[in-house]
Amino acid sequence: MALKFNYVERPKDVDACIQLLDKAILPLLTENWKKYGAPYYGKPFLMNVGAFVTHWMERGLVMVLAYDNDEPVGILTGLRFTPMSFATRVLQIDTCYGKTSEIEKALYNYIKDLGPVLEYDELWVTTDTCRIDAIPMKKIASHELVRFTRE
Repeated sequence: MALKFNYVERPKDVDACIQLLDKAILPLLTENWKKYGAPYYGKPFLMNVGAFVTHWMERGLVMVLAYDNDEPVGILTGLRFTPMSFATRVLQIDTCYGKTSEIEKALYNYIKDLGPVLEYDELWVTTDTCRIDAIPMKKIASHELVRFTRE
């Protein structure tokens, strides 16, 4: 397997953006959701396209695609932010999905190497839709997120 990575910049061409969404992004996000999200949340995949495009256009969204012989085989998405209560720059990973665990590990290694370019100090990972055993960084803490819903 000869993996290649594509750090996806903010789209400049609408047609190319739609093609990338159709051919790579949506199929991989759907596969990830079926495997990890749906069993955890009990809800079908329904991409919030407005939020996705807004974050992408404002450069808050970080997205990396992994390819094997021009076939999309993995995706990593995250949001950049700065916490209000202390000084650090965070990349919060929302999705890290690969067709194999080796692809997921390679995506984490790639995003780790991009740290200085992306200007983040800490990587926060959503554990409900991402496996964390492949992250090649020192774990400094963990916390629990509790979900509530209005009935």
